Amino acid sequence: MPEITNPHPDPAMDFDNVTPSDTQPLPRMTRAILVGAAGNLAVVKTNGLQITIPVPVGLLPICVTQVLNTGTTASSLVALY
Repeated sequence: MPEITNPHPDPAMDFDNVTPSDTQPLPRMTRAILVGAAGNLAVVKTNGLQITIPVPVGLLPICVTQVLNTGTTASSLVALY
């Protein structure tokens, strides 16, 4: 299995609350998303494809460009950049 490397090995330099939106992308690609309440997270990946994944409370180290309202049940989301 190939080694997976994080494209952002350094700590986050900025962060903002996330308001899920089906029309408005995030200001830039995330380094991670902090999840305050577990549920489903519907996102647009960096390749433009959409996916919905179940997420626990905690730090989710994923690079995404948008958090969608439709399909997202997780809450208290913070994007780390």
